[in-house]
Amino acid sequence: EVVQEPSIVAAIGPGVGRAQAMVRDAFLSFQRILTGRISTKNLGGIITIGRTTHSIASVGLIPFLFFLCMISIHLGVLNLLPIPALDGGHLLFLLIEGIRGKPVSERVQIWFNLGGFVIVMSLVIFVTILDIQRLVP
Repeated sequence: EVVQEPSIVAAIGPGVGRAQAMVRDAFLSFQRILTGRISTKNLGGIITIGRTTHSIASVGLIPFLFFLCMISIHLGVLNLLPIPALDGGHLLFLLIEGIRGKPVSERVQIWFNLGGFVIVMSLVIFVTILDIQRLVP
């Protein structure tokens, strides 16, 4: 779908609207993966991202830029999830501090961040294994 506006200023509204739709789609995708409505086989890591980027870049500049925006928004949404060790986890600790009136103990933060790190690294390993399986017939 090609949307063309007469000026950059006029393009801001549709651009923001499309970005909001991408954020909503990212949350829906994460929800569907967690509930099993989307197979985890559809996940991809750095190898899949690289191959897809190359494929889309060969189509043209506009699809390439659109894909980069989509990847950026998805990574931003993932980063804001309330997983310790990610920015969303830090925001969660700040929210808890705001409600309690005092910060969560350093020891609790360390353990939760370690747990979040393990979750994130497990996901990285999982999608890398999926990527390698796609490469090997």
